[in-house]
This record gives sequence, structure tokens and C-alpha cells, in this order.
Amino acid sequence: MRLAGLGARAGGDAEPQTEGGAEPMPADCRAGRHLPARRVTVDANGAAHARCRRCGCELTRLPAIRRWYRSGVLG
Repeated sequence: MRLAGLGARAGGDAEPQTEGGAEPMPADCRAGRHLPARRVTVDANGAAHARCRRCGCELTRLPAIRRWYRSGVLG
């Protein structure tokens, strides 16, 4: 017996489609696990800035937090 609406089109592991034919954001980046690039700049306040290697978003790391988080324009 197969339940209606639980096929491959209903969700699961399928990648979401984006407009304009752009590639979808990688699964790790959607989950908040970004990978900073090797090029890191540090501003006067000690905050480190980089871009994600996978999706290209802007990342920031504060000395007190010591964890990369997404910054810049969201949405």
C-alpha cells in the first residue's frame, strides 16, 4: 500500500528549485554549516570576515564567540 503524497515529488531529499536557473544552496549551507574561505580579513575590532567556499555568502567571526555565522544581506 502506497500513501498518496509521499512520493519523490512530495519532498524528502529533493533539492529545492530556484528561479532563473541558479544552482540551489548546498545542504550544509542551508543547515547553517558554512565553510569559510582561506582569505580572511580582520577589522579594527578583531572581527574576522570571510566568504563561504560553497555558497559565497558573507561570514563573520567575533573573538568572543569563536564561531562563524552568516552576515551581510540576508534574504
